[in-house]
Amino acid sequence: MLTKEEQENFYKKLGLQIRIARKNAKYKQEILALELGLTRTSLVNIEHGNQKIPLHILLDLARILEVEMIELLPTMNSLNIFNLSKKSESSLSKEVEQKVDNLDRAMEKLKHFITITQIKKH
Repeated sequence: MLTKEEQENFYKKLGLQIRIARKNAKYKQEILALELGLTRTSLVNIEHGNQKIPLHILLDLARILEVEMIELLPTMNSLNIFNLSKKSESSLSKEVEQKVDNLDRAMEKLKHFITITQIKKH
């Protein structure tokens, strides 16, 4: 579940994506709001992330701006919701070290196999 801060970040980035798409489509806020059945104030609030946009309005918005709805959504990376806690970092670090150790052992076995195979050929 997203924290309140992460939700706010999501809606701010969503609003930014909407504003960029609107400007790329050369729509004025008043006209787009009218076509969506919203007030200009509501559209301004959506673009600033201060008002949540209903999903059906987001779909209408994508249709009007002639973009895929996914283009309006912020990327997971831009949201920074994958921040790891100290505990998670520690366990991830241990997991990576373990995988590196396993890879090192596998490489040593492979080198040994290649050496033995080469000796048998001569």
